[in-house]
Amino acid sequence: MSKFLNYAVVVFILLSGRVQAQQDSIRMLLDGATRARMIADTEENYRILHQTELRTDLGSYPLERSKLFSELSKHFLTTDDFDRAKLYVDSNLTLSKNSGNSIALAHAYIGASTYYNYLDIGNLAVQYAQRAIDIVNRYPDDALAARAYYILYGVYSGWDDLLLTSKYAKLAIENSERAKDF
Repeated sequence: MSKFLNYAVVVFILLSGRVQAQQDSIRMLLDGATRARMIADTEENYRILHQTELRTDLGSYPLERSKLFSELSKHFLTTDDFDRAKLYVDSNLTLSKNSGNSIALAHAYIGASTYYNYLDIGNLAVQYAQRAIDIVNRYPDDALAARAYYILYGVYSGWDDLLLTSKYAKLAIENSERAKDF
């Protein structure tokens, strides 16, 4: 029995390492897509995002899938394909809710908030950003909180609400500094 237990432990460790490597691979692809987006290389951004989307193991990683769908939505917003952007927002919300992963759902809410903010539908941008903040208040994620507060800052500054603009600018900066995400 001892040999079987040892074998089982070794197999578990090897499989765990493989799962972590697959998840890290997805994260590296997402980081590459983000870098391409930041230098306005939309072709490379989409190439990497599409490559990631085609992975057959994506459903096993709800957080990474949520990040991917948010990035795909942003890509299609910047290329003025609003229908496809909305498709990714809606899919992300549904899949993330069904996954039971709260942080994945917070990312989906940020994706929805970004979509509505981009289209200048401030009330819905605020609604989804607040939902993300509700989650990060229970499951702290400073980088995600910074993004939500930044969206709120942008919406309220557009509405000329000086008090809330100042509040959310301060919170965005504080969370961004804690996350070291500038």
